[in-house]
Amino acid sequence: CPGVMLDWSPGPIFTTYPWSVHSDECTAKLGHRPDRFTGEGDETRIWLRSETCASLCDAGTTECTPCRQILAAKPVNDLEARANDAPPHTPYQYLSHAQLVKMVHSSADEKNALQLKILNLTRQVARTSRRISDHKRLLMALATHDVPRLHHLIRLAVKQGVGIDEILRRIEDAAKRLYNVKSFSDSEKKFMRLIKRMAGRKAVYAMSKFLGLLSATT
Repeated sequence: CPGVMLDWSPGPIFTTYPWSVHSDECTAKLGHRPDRFTGEGDETRIWLRSETCASLCDAGTTECTPCRQILAAKPVNDLEARANDAPPHTPYQYLSHAQLVKMVHSSADEKNALQLKILNLTRQVARTSRRISDHKRLLMALATHDVPRLHHLIRLAVKQGVGIDEILRRIEDAAKRLYNVKSFSDSEKKFMRLIKRMAGRKAVYAMSKFLGLLSATT
Protein backbone atom coordinates (compact mmCIF):
# COMPACT_ATOMS: atom_id res chain seq x y z
CA CYS A 1 0.00 0.00 0.00
CA PRO A 2 1.51 3.35 -1.02
CA GLY A 3 -0.79 5.36 1.24
CA VAL A 4 -2.96 8.20 -0.08
CA MET A 5 -2.08 11.57 -1.56
CA LEU A 6 -3.61 14.53 0.27
CA ASP A 7 -5.16 17.13 -2.01
CA TRP A 8 -4.27 20.12 0.20
CA SER A 9 -6.18 23.28 -0.79
CA PRO A 10 -5.00 25.97 1.73
CA GLY A 11 -1.73 26.60 -0.11
CA PRO A 12 1.91 25.43 -0.29
CA ILE A 13 2.17 22.33 1.86
CA PHE A 14 5.35 23.36 3.66
CA THR A 15 3.94 26.66 4.97
CA THR A 16 0.23 25.93 5.39
CA TYR A 17 0.21 22.40 6.82
CA PRO A 18 0.30 22.16 10.67
CA TRP A 19 3.26 19.82 10.96
CA SER A 20 3.42 19.95 14.75
CA VAL A 21 0.22 17.89 15.04
CA HIS A 22 2.41 14.89 14.25
CA SER A 23 4.91 15.59 17.03
CA ASP A 24 5.10 13.48 20.16
CA GLU A 25 4.09 16.51 22.25
CA CYS A 26 0.76 16.86 20.44
CA THR A 27 -2.13 15.14 22.16
CA ALA A 28 -4.21 14.89 18.99
CA LYS A 29 -4.82 11.36 17.77
CA LEU A 30 -5.06 11.68 14.01
CA GLY A 31 -4.70 8.02 13.12
CA HIS A 32 -2.28 8.77 10.28
CA ARG A 33 1.20 10.17 9.65
CA PRO A 34 3.07 11.83 6.76
CA ASP A 35 4.71 9.19 4.61
CA ARG A 36 6.51 10.95 1.75
CA PHE A 37 6.45 13.89 -0.67
CA THR A 38 6.16 14.04 -4.43
CA GLY A 39 6.65 16.99 -6.74
CA GLU A 40 8.65 20.17 -6.16
CA GLY A 41 8.09 23.70 -4.90
CA ASP A 42 4.49 24.80 -4.62
CA GLU A 43 3.48 21.66 -6.49
CA THR A 44 4.75 19.42 -3.71
CA ARG A 45 2.22 16.87 -2.53
CA ILE A 46 2.17 14.97 0.74
CA TRP A 47 1.26 11.32 1.07
CA LEU A 48 -0.33 10.03 4.26
CA ARG A 49 -0.30 6.57 5.73
CA SER A 50 -2.72 5.18 8.29
CA GLU A 51 -1.34 4.06 11.64
CA THR A 52 -3.12 0.78 10.94
CA CYS A 53 -2.02 0.46 7.30
CA ALA A 54 -2.46 -3.10 6.07
CA SER A 55 0.69 -2.78 3.91
CA LEU A 56 -1.10 -4.51 1.04
CA CYS A 57 -3.66 -2.91 -1.26
CA ASP A 58 -7.19 -4.22 -1.32
CA ALA A 59 -8.12 -6.17 -4.38
CA GLY A 60 -8.87 -3.87 -7.30
CA THR A 61 -7.71 -0.70 -5.45
CA THR A 62 -4.54 1.35 -5.13
CA GLU A 63 -4.51 1.44 -1.31
CA CYS A 64 -5.64 -0.48 1.73
CA THR A 65 -8.93 0.26 3.49
CA PRO A 66 -7.42 2.10 6.53
CA CYS A 67 -5.43 4.44 4.25
CA ARG A 68 -8.40 5.01 1.96
CA GLN A 69 -10.48 6.13 4.93
CA ILE A 70 -7.98 8.86 5.89
CA LEU A 71 -9.21 11.42 3.36
CA ALA A 72 -12.83 11.10 4.47
CA ALA A 73 -12.02 11.10 8.18
CA LYS A 74 -12.82 14.05 10.43
CA PRO A 75 -9.20 14.70 11.59
CA VAL A 76 -8.00 15.50 8.06
CA ASN A 77 -11.04 17.65 7.32
CA ASP A 78 -10.50 19.53 10.59
CA LEU A 79 -6.83 20.13 9.75
CA GLU A 80 -7.75 21.62 6.39
CA ALA A 81 -10.56 23.74 7.84
CA ARG A 82 -8.24 25.20 10.51
CA ALA A 83 -5.54 25.85 7.91
CA ASN A 84 -8.04 27.90 5.90
CA ASP A 85 -9.51 29.76 8.87
CA ALA A 86 -8.35 28.91 12.38
CA PRO A 87 -10.85 29.85 15.11
CA PRO A 88 -9.67 32.24 17.84
CA HIS A 89 -7.69 30.63 20.66
CA THR A 90 -6.72 27.64 18.52
CA PRO A 91 -3.77 25.86 20.22
CA TYR A 92 -0.46 26.72 18.58
CA GLN A 93 0.24 23.08 17.73
CA TYR A 94 -2.73 23.11 15.36
CA LEU A 95 -1.51 26.17 13.45
CA SER A 96 0.62 26.21 10.33
CA HIS A 97 3.85 28.11 9.87
CA ALA A 98 2.05 30.79 7.85
CA GLN A 99 -0.55 31.24 10.58
CA LEU A 100 2.09 31.46 13.30
CA VAL A 101 4.02 34.09 11.31
CA LYS A 102 0.82 36.09 10.86
CA MET A 103 0.15 35.82 14.59
CA VAL A 104 3.66 37.04 15.43
CA HIS A 105 3.26 40.04 13.13
CA SER A 106 -0.14 40.81 14.64
CA SER A 107 1.29 40.57 18.16
CA ALA A 108 4.17 42.85 17.18
CA ASP A 109 1.75 45.43 15.77
CA GLU A 110 -0.36 45.24 18.92
CA LYS A 111 2.76 45.60 21.07
CA ASN A 112 3.87 48.68 19.13
CA ALA A 113 0.41 50.22 19.45
CA LEU A 114 0.39 49.58 23.20
CA GLN A 115 3.90 50.99 23.58
CA LEU A 116 2.83 54.15 21.74
CA LYS A 117 -0.24 54.41 23.95
CA ILE A 118 1.89 53.97 27.07
CA LEU A 119 4.31 56.63 25.82
CA ASN A 120 1.47 59.08 25.24
CA LEU A 121 -0.02 58.31 28.65
CA THR A 122 3.40 58.75 30.28
CA ARG A 123 3.78 62.15 28.65
CA GLN A 124 0.26 63.10 29.70
CA VAL A 125 0.95 62.05 33.29
CA ALA A 126 4.20 64.03 33.26
CA ARG A 127 2.40 67.15 32.02
CA THR A 128 -0.33 66.73 34.62
CA SER A 129 2.27 66.18 37.34
CA ARG A 130 4.06 69.38 36.32
CA ARG A 131 0.80 71.33 36.41
CA ILE A 132 -0.01 69.96 39.87
CA SER A 133 3.49 70.87 41.04
CA ASP A 134 3.10 74.39 39.63
CA HIS A 135 -0.22 74.85 41.39
CA LYS A 136 1.29 73.62 44.66
CA ARG A 137 4.08 76.17 44.24
CA LEU A 138 1.49 78.87 43.60
CA LEU A 139 -0.47 77.92 46.72
CA MET A 140 2.74 77.94 48.75
CA ALA A 141 3.64 81.38 47.39
CA LEU A 142 0.19 82.71 48.23
CA ALA A 143 0.46 81.31 51.75
CA THR A 144 3.98 82.56 52.51
CA HIS A 145 4.25 85.94 50.75
CA ASP A 146 2.61 89.09 52.04
CA VAL A 147 1.94 90.85 48.77
CA PRO A 148 -0.11 94.06 48.59
CA ARG A 149 -3.04 93.93 46.18
CA LEU A 150 -2.37 90.28 45.44
CA HIS A 151 -5.76 89.72 43.84
CA HIS A 152 -5.06 92.55 41.39
CA LEU A 153 -1.70 91.02 40.51
CA ILE A 154 -3.24 87.63 39.78
CA ARG A 155 -6.22 89.10 37.95
CA LEU A 156 -3.92 91.12 35.68
CA ALA A 157 -1.70 88.08 35.03
CA VAL A 158 -4.70 85.93 34.11
CA LYS A 159 -5.99 88.68 31.85
CA GLN A 160 -2.61 88.81 30.12
CA GLY A 161 -2.62 85.03 29.73
CA VAL A 162 0.72 84.42 31.43
CA GLY A 163 1.65 81.04 32.89
CA ILE A 164 2.05 80.00 36.49
CA ASP A 165 5.83 80.42 36.37
CA GLU A 166 5.42 84.08 35.42
CA ILE A 167 2.75 84.59 38.10
CA LEU A 168 5.10 83.10 40.69
CA ARG A 169 7.90 85.39 39.53
CA ARG A 170 5.65 88.43 39.83
CA ILE A 171 4.52 87.39 43.31
CA GLU A 172 8.13 86.96 44.44
CA ASP A 173 9.10 90.31 42.90
CA ALA A 174 6.09 91.99 44.48
CA ALA A 175 7.03 90.55 47.87
CA LYS A 176 10.48 92.12 47.42
CA ARG A 177 8.82 95.37 46.29
CA LEU A 178 10.40 94.93 42.85
CA TYR A 179 7.06 94.68 41.07
CA ASN A 180 3.87 96.64 41.50
CA VAL A 181 0.59 96.36 39.66
CA LYS A 182 -0.06 99.62 37.84
CA SER A 183 -3.70 98.89 37.17
CA PHE A 184 -6.13 100.48 39.60
CA SER A 185 -9.89 100.31 39.82
CA ASP A 186 -12.12 103.38 39.94
CA SER A 187 -12.98 102.67 43.57
CA GLU A 188 -9.27 102.59 44.49
CA LYS A 189 -8.69 105.88 42.73
CA LYS A 190 -11.64 107.47 44.51
CA PHE A 191 -10.45 106.06 47.84
CA MET A 192 -6.95 107.53 47.43
CA ARG A 193 -8.35 110.92 46.45
CA LEU A 194 -10.41 110.83 49.63
CA ILE A 195 -7.33 109.93 51.71
CA LYS A 196 -5.41 112.77 50.09
CA ARG A 197 -8.11 115.28 50.98
CA MET A 198 -8.51 114.01 54.53
CA ALA A 199 -4.93 113.10 55.54
CA GLY A 200 -2.66 114.70 52.98
CA ARG A 201 0.10 113.54 50.70
CA LYS A 202 2.10 111.77 53.42
CA ALA A 203 -0.81 109.44 54.16
CA VAL A 204 -1.17 108.73 50.45
CA TYR A 205 2.56 107.97 50.24
CA ALA A 206 2.41 105.63 53.25
CA MET A 207 -0.56 103.71 51.90
CA SER A 208 1.08 103.52 48.49
CA LYS A 209 4.17 101.88 50.00
CA PHE A 210 2.33 99.64 52.43
CA LEU A 211 -0.71 98.59 50.39
CA GLY A 212 0.57 99.14 46.87
CA LEU A 213 -2.09 101.73 46.11
CA LEU A 214 -1.76 104.84 43.98
CA SER A 215 0.97 107.25 44.89
CA ALA A 216 0.44 110.96 45.09
CA THR A 217 1.96 111.40 41.62
CA THR A 218 -0.03 108.65 39.88
